[in-house]
Amino acid sequence: MIAPLSSFDLAAVRRRKSERGLTASVVIPALNEQRHIAGVLAALLPLLEPDGDGIALVDELLVVDGGSTDATRQRAEAVGVRVVVQPGPTRGKGAALQHGVRVTTGELVAFVDADVHEPQAGLAAGPLAALIMDPTLRLVKAAYDRPFGSGAADGAAGAADGGRVTELTVRPLLALLWPDLADVTQPLAGEYAADRALLCELPFEAGYGVELGLLIDTARRFGRAAIGEVDLGRRAHDHQPVEALGRMATELLLVALDRLAAEGRATPTDALTSVSLPRPGRDENGRYAAGAALRREQVRRTLLPPLAAPINGDPHR
Repeated sequence: MIAPLSSFDLAAVRRRKSERGLTASVVIPALNEQRHIAGVLAALLPLLEPDGDGIALVDELLVVDGGSTDATRQRAEAVGVRVVVQPGPTRGKGAALQHGVRVTTGELVAFVDADVHEPQAGLAAGPLAALIMDPTLRLVKAAYDRPFGSGAADGAAGAADGGRVTELTVRPLLALLWPDLADVTQPLAGEYAADRALLCELPFEAGYGVELGLLIDTARRFGRAAIGEVDLGRRAHDHQPVEALGRMATELLLVALDRLAAEGRATPTDALTSVSLPRPGRDENGRYAAGAALRREQVRRTLLPPLAAPINGDPHR
C-alpha cells in the first residue's frame, strides 16, 4: 500500500522519532546544479527547525558535490548548508550517495535529488516519516506523477508515468525478472530513505544504477515487505537528452545482469561491468550504409563495497 504524504501527522512523527531515539540525515548529491540547489535547500531547511518540545524531523542536511564547475557549492554554502566534495577517483551519483552516508551520522538517511523543480519539504519528510512510524520498513521510495513536458497535466494521460528509462527499460525488466518489485511506482526515484544499517550493509553502484541496485538488493535480503512507498503527488525535474538516456539504460541492464548472476540465474561475464555501445553513423552522402563511421561509447559500471559497521548502531536490533 502506498501511503499518501497527507496521512502523516508530522507532530506525531517527531514525537515517535524522539521516543525511538532516532536521528535523521538528508543527503543531496549535486553536480553543476546551480540553477536548482538553493531552491531545493530552501524547501528542506525547515525540517531542521525544532518544534516546541525541541524535536526536529531532520538533524543534519548535507550536499555532496560531485566536482561541480559552476556555483553549486557556493550557493549551497550561502544558505548555511554544509557541503563536502566527493573524494577519490570514482565518480558518479552512487559514489556521492555512499560518501554522504559515510560522513553523516543519522540512524536514518534520506536522499533528495538536486534538480527538482518546485521542491517541497515532503521530498525528504515523506520517506522519513514512513520509516519512523513503521519499524518493519528498511527502505521507503517516493511515489509521484512525473509528467514529461507540458502536455501531461495532472489527470491527463501519461501524467503518472515514470521517466522514459523507467517506462522503457526498468519497469519491463522488473516485471520479467523480479515480478515482486513490478508494482513499485518509481523504482528509480532519487527521493527515498533507508536506515543506516541497511545502507552500510549493501554495496552501492557508483553511477546511475544505484537506485535499482539498492531496490533489488533490499528485496533479496529482506523481502518486498521491507520496502514502502509514500505518495508525494507530482514531481518535475530536468530531462536528459536521448543519448544520455541510452547510456543510463545500458548501465541499468548491466546492474540487472550482475544481480541475476548473484542470484545464480545468469553466468557472470565481462559484460556485467562494461559494454561498448555502438551508434551508427552516416556516410559522406548522409546515408546509413555499410562502411559508415560507427561511433562507440563505452558504458561502465563500478560496484562499491559496503561501508563499515553503522556509526550509531542498527535501529532494528
